[in-house]
Amino acid sequence: MNNFKFQFEWMDGGPPTKVAEHQATWCQLSIVIDNVVVTRHEDRRLQTVKQAVMIPLYPLAEWVAVNWWCLQNEGRNRRPENLRRFSQRHNLRYAADGYSLPSLMMEVGDGHVVLEWSPASSPFQHAAFLEQGGALMEREIWLVEIRRLVESVLERCQSVGLNNTLLEEEWQAISGLGLDEERFCQAAGALGIDPFGISEQDAELIAMVGDHLLPAESELKRDFFSVAALGQLEAQAHWVVDRIATPSGFEATLNFMPTDFDTSSTSTPWEAGYSAARKARQLMRMTSPVEMLELGRLAKNDPDKFMESPSAQALTPNQTQMPFEGLVSHRSELEFILSPRSKMRTDNWRFTFSRAVYDCLVRGGQGESATLLTKSHRDRQRANRAFAAELLAPEAGIRQLLGKTTPGEDDISWVAEHFGVSDMVVRHQIENHRIASIVS
Repeated sequence: MNNFKFQFEWMDGGPPTKVAEHQATWCQLSIVIDNVVVTRHEDRRLQTVKQAVMIPLYPLAEWVAVNWWCLQNEGRNRRPENLRRFSQRHNLRYAADGYSLPSLMMEVGDGHVVLEWSPASSPFQHAAFLEQGGALMEREIWLVEIRRLVESVLERCQSVGLNNTLLEEEWQAISGLGLDEERFCQAAGALGIDPFGISEQDAELIAMVGDHLLPAESELKRDFFSVAALGQLEAQAHWVVDRIATPSGFEATLNFMPTDFDTSSTSTPWEAGYSAARKARQLMRMTSPVEMLELGRLAKNDPDKFMESPSAQALTPNQTQMPFEGLVSHRSELEFILSPRSKMRTDNWRFTFSRAVYDCLVRGGQGESATLLTKSHRDRQRANRAFAAELLAPEAGIRQLLGKTTPGEDDISWVAEHFGVSDMVVRHQIENHRIASIVS
């Protein structure tokens, strides 16, 4: 439905506070997403359910402004040690400043924002938030609304004579940036760094990598910064640059023309991937969904055996941790070279190679000479992972193999072995297509 609103009504005479900005912006706030009132909560003191919270809106607006570049550019890093830090920049609950706000995670893709909310409470507050759910929001709708929130709070502060606040200074700095400065802020934000609070040394490093090493204004550059780590930034950039300059790996030539792979009508990146995978299996005349795909049907030179070749044996782990699965150098509509990060298991290689095929079929003809394969949540990465999963282990095939079984770990392993993929691929297919409930 793509409906996202901060609904607020200013209230005069809020509770006494020494913070003038809080006193001025006291309000009744409801957050509504696709007609779900995310702020619905139980007031444990009054033992009643309410739709709105009473809070000062200034802390929320300041949190949005301070995290502006991370909110728009940083993807979720699933490593446990970084998840809390990510949440501090992307979960509304961390904007509460001691007041009550729901747990609402916001993660931006290219054209969409993933919104996830869950029940939350604190022993120090009276509000226990009740709703749980998620929505895929158009990025522009989300961006317009969070901008409106900030500007409404600024207007409220200025109307009562509150000027030169931190929020005002932050917003003026954001609004006054030039194009090159915005690009730097986007790169820093993608790394999870506040571009206005960065050291001079780190700023120079980001600028050097973004402006001089990587291709300007490219999909590859955005993919790189979405997963790179500041402490290893230069080494990770050189890994990419070296493989663009001298591609090494598997040289692939597809066995069919990349026609009829228009995915513009699909509503989500993963649906685009699923649709392209089903089309590819049709072009290869794979009529049975339980048939295992041999990669030789996709491309020449027997890609299934690459990991046994001398070229693959020469792949050694890099001393620097590389957050990439591989780099795809596009030679033509039918040809590409896949440079994997390192030697990998056969099932992982089959999945990575299939992702590269998607990039060649759907993206290679759009002016990109090279694309990165990563674990990020950017739209193209979501799409090529969905393509690889559906190509190698189709939803219909998994349904047919499992029948009415409630699958456990042994069933998942059996299906994975049948299709030549990892257990994780089958598990994700079962969960994402809601094929069955998995026995834990």
